[in-house]
Amino acid sequence: MAKRIIDLIYSPDFFPAILAFQILLIGFVVGMLTSPLNHALIVFNQQKKFFWISLSGAVVNIILNLILVPSFSLYGASLATLCTFLLMFFLVFKFTLKTTFLRPLNKQIALTFLIALISGILMYFIISSPFFSKLYLPWLILIAFLALGFFIFGKFEEKQLKEYQVQLEEIQEKVNLAETYLLVGKTNPQAEKKANSLFKESWQEISPLVNIASTFPSDFANQVLNLKKTIAFNLSQLNKLEIIEKPELFFEFKAREYIPQKMIAISSELYFFSPYSQNIFELSKQGEGKILSIDKKFNLATALPNSLLFFSSSNQLVNFKDGQFSDFISLQPPYSNFNFDQLLSYQSNLYFLDKTAGKIVKYPYLGNLRWGSPQLWLRSETKKTTNFESVAVDGAIWALTKNNSIEKYYAGRLEKTLKWEIFPEPKSFKKLFTSPRLPYLYILEPIQKRVVVLDKSGQIKKQFQSEDFANLLDFAVSPDGKTIWLLNGLKVYQVKL
Repeated sequence: MAKRIIDLIYSPDFFPAILAFQILLIGFVVGMLTSPLNHALIVFNQQKKFFWISLSGAVVNIILNLILVPSFSLYGASLATLCTFLLMFFLVFKFTLKTTFLRPLNKQIALTFLIALISGILMYFIISSPFFSKLYLPWLILIAFLALGFFIFGKFEEKQLKEYQVQLEEIQEKVNLAETYLLVGKTNPQAEKKANSLFKESWQEISPLVNIASTFPSDFANQVLNLKKTIAFNLSQLNKLEIIEKPELFFEFKAREYIPQKMIAISSELYFFSPYSQNIFELSKQGEGKILSIDKKFNLATALPNSLLFFSSSNQLVNFKDGQFSDFISLQPPYSNFNFDQLLSYQSNLYFLDKTAGKIVKYPYLGNLRWGSPQLWLRSETKKTTNFESVAVDGAIWALTKNNSIEKYYAGRLEKTLKWEIFPEPKSFKKLFTSPRLPYLYILEPIQKRVVVLDKSGQIKKQFQSEDFANLLDFAVSPDGKTIWLLNGLKVYQVKL
């Protein structure tokens, strides 16, 4: 068939490409088989796996082209493409089986593929025949097979819809059971926890159906979406999630005057700074702002008992108290190639987090704005980790890890890991805050446009989420813990706990 197609479209000069075209046709078939599985991974929220599969295919394709093309020219390029398609099919097939409830190998798909194969064989003989324009019977047979294929595909869709309906009924039963536990949960905390777990399972099970609801008949699609709303409402209530339609705007910067990147609070005053520009911006509790001029860029900041301490990348500190900046204070480097990502203070001792090195460095306070030699705070028997995303201190050090867990360290040793469940499921928590005076842990998650408040046993106190929180950069908490300020681009929002 490849020869006749090339002969039909091009001249005989292109006949050397016949073999390459035949190889690519096989690759095209493999690619067509892979495409539905690609969409399945996306529907089931497996975009990361799909990305890594695509990246693997690209790398393998480049390597095979570098190896095969110099020796086999266009045949090597087509073979490299076929091998890439086969690799991606294998990986996509494997992860579809592993991460979804779909089973790519079943009787309906096998029968559809068989009909397509027979149709392809008939098409091959029709095109190959010199008299194909006069042979009406093969055309009629081909049309009949195609009609049969459409009929079987329609039956397959009907069966698939029935399976989805059964699945929705099972989810509904689970929701009904969860609602029963919820009624009992008013007097039984364990029943409420069970209800929360059942609602979360129901949410995970209904999410794939929601993603393809647009392909369902309207009545069934409405059932899916209504059940999703019911589950979401109950999960929001159980997980103390408050959706804020219009958050309170406390202040808005003008880009030509100042562009903040980070913030810190002391008393009821807010201070904004940026590692990319000089000066600090002071914002009073009345919402009045002014620029504090200083010829320095600051990366980090922390609050001392009666002042603020700013840290620059040159390993220098500046203290700010009563509207005045101190002289620069130099710190002894802890080790070569250090890179501090966060600064904390407790009883005026300074604690720096180095994410890359997986270290927490302590500078003991000596008095009179002087700090001693650096010490590695984590004990030698404590496994060093590069998994820390953020830390907070209240006497112990709380560590937010990159897998969204919270660990408590005391005297350099791991004391416990909080066991907690939350909805929506965490994707990427970025900043943790607490203080000795506060009973809560505050966590920022920009990707899900929310801030989470937990008590120190891991119980949810409150969650605040808003579509307006689309560019969360940092946050600060008032001394009494009842006000949260959120830096969102050029806007500062205020949320009351």
